[in-house]
Amino acid sequence: MRTLLTLAFIGFCSLVFAQKSETRALPSKPIGISVSTGIQATLIKSNKNEVVLQAASSGQLNRMEAKIEHGVLVIRIKRNSNFQNSKSLKATIYINSNLESIDLSSAASLAIKEPWTLQNLAINLSSAASLKSDILTANKISLDLSSSASFSGAVKAKELSIDASSASAVQISGSCTLLNIDANSSANINLAKLSAKTVVANARSAAKIQTHVTESLNADASTGANIQYTGQPKTSNFEKSTGGNIHNAN
Repeated sequence: MRTLLTLAFIGFCSLVFAQKSETRALPSKPIGISVSTGIQATLIKSNKNEVVLQAASSGQLNRMEAKIEHGVLVIRIKRNSNFQNSKSLKATIYINSNLESIDLSSAASLAIKEPWTLQNLAINLSSAASLKSDILTANKISLDLSSSASFSGAVKAKELSIDASSASAVQISGSCTLLNIDANSSANINLAKLSAKTVVANARSAAKIQTHVTESLNADASTGANIQYTGQPKTSNFEKSTGGNIHNAN
C-alpha cells in the first residue's frame, strides 16, 4: 500500500513540475477580457499588468495567445492549432482596470477572486463557458448567457439585466435597484438571495426564475415556464399562458 501511495505521489509531482509557464507583459491596461477554447483563467487585482500562461508542454504554450485587440485582452489558442485536450491550459491575469466587458466562450472559464468596482459591465457567456466572481459593484451590469453557459457570484448594482437561454444557469446574491430578467429554453435563474426593489421577469419554454422583490413585480410566464418569487411587492402585474406558472414562495 505504501509503495502505491509513493508511486501516486511521484506521478502527481511529475505532472505539477511538467507544467510550463510564461509571463507576458501587457502594453496597456485592457478595458475588456475575452477568453475562449477551454482556457481556465483567473483574474487578480494587481498593478503588474501582465498575464501568466500555463500549459502541459512548451509546444502548447507557444500556441497560446494573450494580446490586446481594440482595448480587449484576448486569450485564446492560435488559429489552426490542433489541441486534443485544452484542460491543461491556464491563464492568470494581473490587472487593475475599469473593465467594461467580459466575454467567455467555448468552455472557457474565469474566476474573479476578489471584489471589483466598475462603472458599467457587459458579460457575455456562451457554449458552456463559466464565470465565478466575488462581489461586482457597478452602476449597470448586463449578463447574456447561451448554450449551457453558467454564472455564479455576487453583485451590487443600480441596474442588473439578465438574458439567459438554452439551458444556461445563473446564481447570484447581493442587491440591485432594477432587475430585468429574460429566460427561455430551459434556462435556470436563481436569484433568491438577490434583493431587488423592482423586477421585470419574462420566462418561457420551460425556463425557471427564482427572485426576491421588495417593491414592484411585473412577471410573464408562458410555455411551461415557472417564476417563483419571495417578498411582498407593493405592486404586481402577472400574465400567464400555455402552462406558465407564477407563484409566491414566502
